[in-house]
Amino acid sequence: MAASKTYFVLTNFDLPPDGPIRLGSIIADPLEPEEILNPGDVVAISSHVHTSHKRDWDITESLQNGQVSVTARFLSSLKLDGTNGTGLDSEVTSRFSIQDVETLDFAPTQDYIHEAVNKESVRGYLEGSQYELPVFMITGLKIGRGLAQRPNQQTPQEHAPLGGTSDFVIGYRLVRITAGEIQDQGREKQEESKVMGKMLGDDDERDTDFGSLRITLTAHIDGGWEVAAHEIVGSKSVTAFDEDGNTECKCVVVPPSQSIE
Repeated sequence: MAASKTYFVLTNFDLPPDGPIRLGSIIADPLEPEEILNPGDVVAISSHVHTSHKRDWDITESLQNGQVSVTARFLSSLKLDGTNGTGLDSEVTSRFSIQDVETLDFAPTQDYIHEAVNKESVRGYLEGSQYELPVFMITGLKIGRGLAQRPNQQTPQEHAPLGGTSDFVIGYRLVRITAGEIQDQGREKQEESKVMGKMLGDDDERDTDFGSLRITLTAHIDGGWEVAAHEIVGSKSVTAFDEDGNTECKCVVVPPSQSIE
């Protein structure tokens, strides 16, 4: 049976979809999505990217029958006027709507993962940890476009857009990746050549050019397809319904970043 999806839900409107949190970005900590290991060097995605849209999303519809959506959980995490932080208000004092809730995800191939971990910055992190620490790739996004709010009164009023919230990331999904060095003949020949160089008096410390003989990293998705909520130590998850197919999923609320001075 397929594992339930897990969305890591943000707590602010400040992260646009063209910012650091994007498909293919690699992070070291599942709860620190802005700390990207491959900024500006995300491998282009050539495989299929699944995309779906929930047009004219409305919070009152989302709360019907207690079926709280991922987007409603996101708005609740912001503690905006009209929510109590749970997303389960029987009477909301404000009505929120979003023009479009877009969901994207892709399944990275082995070749894609291999190329991604061999980028200099990612490789440096893995080597620094002696390959004992995993990294996490963003493989799914939920994006809101055009959030508006108006009082929930009997006399309808025009929706008023909220400042600075044109397009924003609602949440993301992850896979865990582990990596290690490939032990091939290239490395063995390289070490032999270094020893021979010292015997011949080549004492400078420059690296010898061995052409195509390079050590690369091999990587794979660890422990299945997706990082599940229970794998994140100290986090709490809640159940929600994914706007993409209206299927049940889990949400983990990402705490506000502690790196901002």
